[in-house]
Amino acid sequence: LAAGAAAVVGGRPVPVEWVAAAARHGGGVEAGLRRAVETAALGELARRRGEDRARWFERERRALLVRRLLRREVAVKDPPDARDLEEFRASYGRIRDWFVRPEIRTVEHLVIVLANPPAGRAPAEPAAWEAARRAVEELAPLARGAVSAEAFRALRPMLEIRLRREWAAAGLPEAELPEVRTERIGPFDRQGPYDEAFLAASFGLPEAGAVSEPVRSAFGWHLLFLVEVLSPRNASFEEALPEMLERGRATMEFRRTEALRDGVQRRHPVRARPELLPWTAGGEGRGSR
Repeated sequence: LAAGAAAVVGGRPVPVEWVAAAARHGGGVEAGLRRAVETAALGELARRRGEDRARWFERERRALLVRRLLRREVAVKDPPDARDLEEFRASYGRIRDWFVRPEIRTVEHLVIVLANPPAGRAPAEPAAWEAARRAVEELAPLARGAVSAEAFRALRPMLEIRLRREWAAAGLPEAELPEVRTERIGPFDRQGPYDEAFLAASFGLPEAGAVSEPVRSAFGWHLLFLVEVLSPRNASFEEALPEMLERGRATMEFRRTEALRDGVQRRHPVRARPELLPWTAGGEGRGSR
């Protein structure tokens, strides 16, 4: 920073004297610095726009203070009003499955794809299933050491290497080497539209971070990593309201701010005196820079 400057905005210094003057309005040095930098930033934006700074300051400063008044007014009114409750009740109806649901899970899985019944792809020959099983079983101890879904997913190349070795040992043609995939599946419940062996293994895992034993499904051989478990819920609207309030606070405050804006501007007009602002202190070229 240049000597005597508390900050630099747009390449222009904010002198310590401005901060001291701003701090006298209360809040201490930190608040003073924030106000001085804010004022300088407004001035820099005005300069770049080529506008008359005094007029621009008056308009922007007024809007800034009105927004602060509105936020303060809105923050006092935390309890939802009738319109808020009406909107939250409508939202509850749209997202009721979040509040009334069975246990749902999300898993990351490694799979050697040996069949695709929905697409009409017939299962591979028994030797191919056996080679895939050996590859998955060999990787399983290493997979159980994965500390995250990302670490588990990173094991894919290792599974491919093991599969290629077992495939060659079984004398199977390299051109028929199956694909190894990693995929995140979920959230889904116990009645999800998946293979029964896959569902049973997914819901048999004790907690997030657990890794399954090798699982054979109609599609191939899998290893599963349990990413997340969401407990079952049966929350009424009244029970769900605190959570909805927390998630919807920003929307609620925005609506209230919009509703208050015109009235506050009428009741609390803000008139700035740009000649007293730090940027024009000392009468240096007011409105000319």
